[in-house]
Amino acid sequence: MMRLIGLRALAMAIASLALVLASCGETVETAHFRADAARTGFYPDGDAPTLTEVSFTYDAESPIYSSPVVHRGYVVFGTVSGKVISLDARSGEERWSYQTRGPVNSSAAIGGGTVYVGCADGYVYALDEMTGQRRWRRRAGAGVSSAPLLVDETVYVGGTDGRLHALSAVDGATIWERDLGGAISSSPALAEGLLCVGTWEGELVALEPDSGKEVWTAGLDDAIATTPAIADSFVFFGSQDGNFVVVFRETGIEMGRMPIDAPISASPAVWGRRVCFASWDHAAYALDLDTGDLAWTYQAGGAIYSSPTVSGGRVYFGSGDHHVHAIDAETGEPVSAYETGGRVNSSPCIWRNTLYVGSEDGVLYAIR
Repeated sequence: MMRLIGLRALAMAIASLALVLASCGETVETAHFRADAARTGFYPDGDAPTLTEVSFTYDAESPIYSSPVVHRGYVVFGTVSGKVISLDARSGEERWSYQTRGPVNSSAAIGGGTVYVGCADGYVYALDEMTGQRRWRRRAGAGVSSAPLLVDETVYVGGTDGRLHALSAVDGATIWERDLGGAISSSPALAEGLLCVGTWEGELVALEPDSGKEVWTAGLDDAIATTPAIADSFVFFGSQDGNFVVVFRETGIEMGRMPIDAPISASPAVWGRRVCFASWDHAAYALDLDTGDLAWTYQAGGAIYSSPTVSGGRVYFGSGDHHVHAIDAETGEPVSAYETGGRVNSSPCIWRNTLYVGSEDGVLYAIR
């Protein structure tokens, strides 16, 4: 059976695990890619969509790789044509769109009445949540595919110039920036006073959020494009070298890894005592964190770039087989699948009883 190699007493440490995970619901002040600032991909207040009923579809007329984010009843996403679009999350009616000067594959962070999103034109944009009017924009390298992280009045975001930027949420002014030595497409995660992000030089870097001072670095042999998930004492992430890795949050010391035969671009989801990750080998994997053993494997019909999302006892993700898959989080057995008109690289967001996801066919799907 596949398991984490070099477990380093992870099971004993996990025994006292107490996850405090945020929600995508209306009571949350901010909304993020991967559900929360820790990027866990877990929506505790969401229901379990069956993927049998379409609430609405919205044709954006351009491929959607950006992952939708829902905040206070509005869904926001970007398109390859450079638009940032806001819809009513219940009806699908367009509220506004904003045209940038490059593809928007970054996902938004929303809070304080403002939408923050990166663009391939090298800018981070701050848009009024209700009108779409631009409040400010700030250069952050040659391109930005990293999803901004909004914490208090600071926006953290990585750029292809290898710099992690901390910007004022009010006016975009630079608070600090740090050169991490490799392009950043990973989105920063923050929990318990630690900011973590991966680079294309194969390093996961942990920094102090107030100053940008490096705390530790964990190195691998290939690019880390995944967004790390932080849960209690651990940081979970995958690499292009085909390793899924768990490190200790305080020190970066490796607690275990699971090697597979294909790159990992999808970001992991953590819930309870399990973590799910997916790979280019068409498979999604769930690890039991009490034992380090593989709990289940699910085989899709195409490569998985879409990051797994967990809600209501089910795991959801898109695939190169054009489908959004729903599987039982406990057993890994298939529950249902919904076919779109293109590959699904966008990661699902759950709000109430509805799943939102974009497709390469240019359509934003809201499925119950």
